[in-house]
Amino acid sequence: EVIGSCNSCHDGRRAMTKPIDHLPAGNACDDCHRTTAWVPANFDHAGIVAGWFSCHDGVTAVGKAPNHIPATNVCEDCHRTLSFSPVRQVDHFQVLGTCSSCHNGVIAMGQHPQHIPTTAECDSCHTTNGWR
Repeated sequence: EVIGSCNSCHDGRRAMTKPIDHLPAGNACDDCHRTTAWVPANFDHAGIVAGWFSCHDGVTAVGKAPNHIPATNVCEDCHRTLSFSPVRQVDHFQVLGTCSSCHNGVIAMGQHPQHIPTTAECDSCHTTNGWR
């Protein structure tokens, strides 16, 4: 019959508090943890206002996969809020590199067979706003 919040006792003096490498979070432990099963924790992303990369940087929490397309760290411009895959749509303003680094027929559709033979980069003739 404990009365009060977790951190009213788990403050680092009376009882152990969250470890130094804990994800940045407030002191409402029961938002993610249960007293009956501390692990696994279930993090609720509701109310998070910082960009995804503020936690999903590959150190604090899982970040971009090594085979991710070259892009900035504004994950939420392409990915859904509850899952990293599949993307809603690619925000080409967040993509780094050349068109053909993705549009190579493997990662994304490349030149169709009837395309004028060229080795020029796509954006020499096309734009992301008006492909044709």
